[in-house]
Amino acid sequence: MNEQSFETLLSTIRASNDLNKDNVINKIAEQLKKDDPHTYKKWSDSQFSIDYKFTDQFTLLCIAAKCDLKKIVNFSRKRS
Repeated sequence: MNEQSFETLLSTIRASNDLNKDNVINKIAEQLKKDDPHTYKKWSDSQFSIDYKFTDQFTLLCIAAKCDLKKIVNFSRKRS
């Protein structure tokens, strides 16, 4: 999955009304499973680590911070 596709995915997740620190990773994983099953499987193998480096060598926190997705960054940090 490229960076632009991941930005789109995270923007979709950010719009969720029920997003919280307990479900943020699950919501991202569910959407990723639909959008890119191969990347989902690789991330799953890392136990959905927020430090996992995706194909383009970016982590979840890096891309969320770059896109100014504060809600996702904050919830992800609280979860870890």
